[in-house]
Amino acid sequence: MPYERSINILERGRLKREKLLNKSIRNRIFKNNFINRGDRDILYKINQIVQNNQE
Repeated sequence: MPYERSINILERGRLKREKLLNKSIRNRIFKNNFINRGDRDILYKINQIVQNNQE
């Protein structure tokens, strides 16, 4: 019985670590997407300014 309980505790710890890892990976992906979107907006504005100057 104590053996099984210790296995359960280890398993719970592993699941918790995986959950945290997944969360940090999701956050990193979200931040990257957010930054990329910001860059696109900036590039779009720069292109607009360039086109306005050429007209």
